[in-house]
Amino acid sequence: FLGMANYYSRFVPNFADKISVLHDIKSLKMFTWNEKAQKCFENVKTDILGSFLFVPDFNREFVVETDASGTAIAGIITQDGRPVAVTSRRLSEAERKWAAVELEALAIVYSVSKFRYFLLGRRFALYTDQKALSFLFSSSPKSACKNNKLIRWRNELSEYQFRIAYKPGKDNVAA
Repeated sequence: FLGMANYYSRFVPNFADKISVLHDIKSLKMFTWNEKAQKCFENVKTDILGSFLFVPDFNREFVVETDASGTAIAGIITQDGRPVAVTSRRLSEAERKWAAVELEALAIVYSVSKFRYFLLGRRFALYTDQKALSFLFSSSPKSACKNNKLIRWRNELSEYQFRIAYKPGKDNVAA
């Protein structure tokens, strides 16, 4: 949470003061969550959500970042580093058994479809922490794919104009 919050700190006035309680807890040897920490947590979440009140400029490029875990997928669309919208959902029991590359691809397809009204008819940047997908979903894939699910998703994304790039997981904080 602290990593994600710090990512958006430039949009929250007096952020360092507001989050100091959580940083103090992090530095303790024994982690103790108390009412003061809970209040700080809730206030920081509210401040970050307040920073989402950003009206996008449809003449400028959007950036979509996606990620998948063992339990959920998520995506965020930004412009000039400011969040425009976020999306996420839990994975079904069947989806939790999929390979990591399929989960990351699902996160891309799900997020792009959720942000369709921002993205259709415009060029945008797409970042994933799955290196294989950055090649497979590129406009000119270097090799053939034998996974029918990934082929269908690549076809589904063909109506969009995007450049896809790999972004290491440690740098893919927002998604």
